[in-house]
Amino acid sequence: MGFRYRKSINLGGGFRINLSKSGIGYSWGFPGYRHTISANGSQRKTYSIPGTGISYVDSFKNNNREEQNNNLSYNENEKLITGNTIYYQNVNISHMGKDDEILIQINKLRIIDIIANLSLISIFLIPIGILLKFLIANKWKIDLTYEMDDVNNRKFVELNKFLQILQQNKKIWQINSSIKVYNTKYNAGAGNNVSRHMVHVIKKMPWYIIHNVDIYCLVLTNEKIYFTPDRMLIFKNFGGVGCKKYNDLIANFDFTDFVETEFVPSDAQIVRHTWRYVNKSGGPDKRFSDNKSIPICKYGEISLSSDDGLNILLECSNHKLVNLMKQSFMQFISYHNQIVNSKNYLESYDIENYGETIQYNQKNNSNNSTNNIEEKKEDKWNTYNNELDE
Repeated sequence: MGFRYRKSINLGGGFRINLSKSGIGYSWGFPGYRHTISANGSQRKTYSIPGTGISYVDSFKNNNREEQNNNLSYNENEKLITGNTIYYQNVNISHMGKDDEILIQINKLRIIDIIANLSLISIFLIPIGILLKFLIANKWKIDLTYEMDDVNNRKFVELNKFLQILQQNKKIWQINSSIKVYNTKYNAGAGNNVSRHMVHVIKKMPWYIIHNVDIYCLVLTNEKIYFTPDRMLIFKNFGGVGCKKYNDLIANFDFTDFVETEFVPSDAQIVRHTWRYVNKSGGPDKRFSDNKSIPICKYGEISLSSDDGLNILLECSNHKLVNLMKQSFMQFISYHNQIVNSKNYLESYDIENYGETIQYNQKNNSNNSTNNIEEKKEDKWNTYNNELDE
């Protein structure tokens, strides 16, 4: 047990000097109010009703603290000191493949479909909505036909296998942001707080696109991503459509220990338990009577990113499936690289739209093939430490 030293010197007139192991602090006040500046620079104002025991404390940080803590903030409700926030969001979606002929046709038809949907909810525009839906269904559907040789077919099978295994998880979350927490004893020992939302994988394409292969869709918080044989079609919920080739896709597969404050999925593994308020040794802080035990689960973690704005971070409940997903994805990448590196390789797609057929060809450049699979060296948020704890 460590020794503590604290002494208060009353200077009169409501002024006090507080001497402690941490340094020198000051306070000033009168009955019912006191303003304190602690040795570490933090400040608090205490308001009270003399003789009743009723008081209110307003704590806030000093803007002149050390440079390394310039971005810290204090949450009075949770008693957390937090720092920088990392966001995991796709950017520049509408600019991805904007000159691609397939994408241009899809964006046109999607706009018409949105106009039709809006017309159907307006009493006066219902006939227009019905007419547009009829024209889309009978005249304007996009015919996305794939003719694949053996290697292309095996490549697409492995891609779908990866998505099918991901689909087997009882829960899949998309991590939207992660914020650094410094006083981890108030945060169950976790070094970061994350914002996450449930997402899922389905086998589906937009109704106005005819296709001849099974295509899976990753339904995210703000986007739907359709994994076709040659590209990812990214539909923003309130925006346009972008497409992303697989050539410069970077994939990471890893595991993370997550402090689970919600319901634990049935396929998740609990590796240990922690406490809502934890001391340096990892045990419960006995100063808190409502200090409950919290499970720590081992989850799988997958990220998909690219240099031009793709930034997806997923967490899945069954960590045992991660290696299987990684194997399928690596096999998919292997076939893809074999294809794009082949001499004079040519991709062809038939799109039937607005009563005419458009032939789309693209010759692949092997120098653009930078597929990569990386394994992360450290956990992004559940770093157990108490470096700033007293």
